[in-house]
Amino acid sequence: MRRARRISSHIAPQGSAGDGNTASIDPPLVQVDCEGLPPQPFLKDCSDRLGGLFTVRTPSGKERVVLTDPSASEYLFFPDEKTLSRLNAMRQFNERAFRWKGGGIADPKVMDDIRAALHPRPSEKFADAVGRGLVEQMALWPATGAKELFDVCHATMHPVSEALFGPHFSEAGCPGLKTAIIDFDKEIAKSIYQQPLNNEEGHVAARKALEAHMCQALKDEANTKPTCPLGAAVYGNKPVPSKWGKFGISNVWAAQGNTIPATFWTMAYIMSVPEVQARVETEVRQKFASQPDSNGHFDYDTLEYTEACFKEALRLKATGAEFRIVLEDHIVTMASGTTYHVKKGQELYNSSYFQHHSEKIWDEPESYNPDRWLGANKIKLKEYQYLPFGAGDHVCAGRFLAKAEIMVFVALLFRDYDCALTSDWPGTLWANAVGVVRPDRELSFSFKRVQ
Repeated sequence: MRRARRISSHIAPQGSAGDGNTASIDPPLVQVDCEGLPPQPFLKDCSDRLGGLFTVRTPSGKERVVLTDPSASEYLFFPDEKTLSRLNAMRQFNERAFRWKGGGIADPKVMDDIRAALHPRPSEKFADAVGRGLVEQMALWPATGAKELFDVCHATMHPVSEALFGPHFSEAGCPGLKTAIIDFDKEIAKSIYQQPLNNEEGHVAARKALEAHMCQALKDEANTKPTCPLGAAVYGNKPVPSKWGKFGISNVWAAQGNTIPATFWTMAYIMSVPEVQARVETEVRQKFASQPDSNGHFDYDTLEYTEACFKEALRLKATGAEFRIVLEDHIVTMASGTTYHVKKGQELYNSSYFQHHSEKIWDEPESYNPDRWLGANKIKLKEYQYLPFGAGDHVCAGRFLAKAEIMVFVALLFRDYDCALTSDWPGTLWANAVGVVRPDRELSFSFKRVQ
């Protein structure tokens, strides 16, 4: 297994805020020897030693304030947009990630419309379309063979993109989608955290290819037909404006960039523990045997243990990164009573990793244990302790769809095939984490169709 590069750091003493308020102090400063965002375990170690707020400074002088204190959750997830802004942070995110000048559509109602379009009931319909696409693809698999798991998890890409954005994104209509998504995703995290790219030309070409696909779909005015639910949700029967091309990239990528690694880790963890895999196989082969039903609907609500595996994989590998921009100097108070001074223009960062891996919340937090979600052992969580999709007004719009398509995919795989891992467990790319983290290499598995 590859070892993560050690991050060296120097912690500067806390200083006065310098504003005449002697009760407040500047956050501790952690000077690191790498650009971008250091790995999540390193940041958690800093948090455990320093408390709930500290500043990370890179060699080039870029700074990011890291907030980990759970007592500040309301402050973080419901920013007032006067002293702390989520909207400004997302515009900055979009500029960095998608080279979208100005950071996007100014009206936050657009995301509210998309959230409404992706609530549980419509998400089930989208997941049914994904399930039908998966059944067709898996029917082409040989009776026995071997595959690479992360590659297999791309199987949802065309069905979900077509369900959300129209027939232009079908496999026949958009054969270059997979290559563009993979090439764009390789370095999007570096782009977000303002690091030099290894292959900027390839990254730009992939981004332009995705934008061209979206613009072509818009040119076809797909939203004026019942085949582009997201466009129709925002614009009704009016043609979608061209500026939605770049916004569409963010939606196409978001539908894949987190779902694919989440599917990977859910399946990988199941296959890594024989007892867990046996229980999943028993459950899906009994309760999911006749799916889909006569209406083409895939009902996964009875798959309690499989859902526990999904939740546990997200607990371990989802970071749920949150970004905020400080609009005015102000004071933030920690649970300890310590007050810190944050300054206008600073970027604030939070990750669910700090809660998901906290020894104060979870028994053996680094262990994979689906049973912690079930029966008498079910953990009793407080608000903001499990945050794979974020929280608050800006919770992930696609959370219901992501769960539905992953549950259907996992159930189909372990219902129809006996699977076994055939390569070593991969490491985790914890640096520059944005959402669900990626493995550092592929994971191979063998399969045999169940007779």
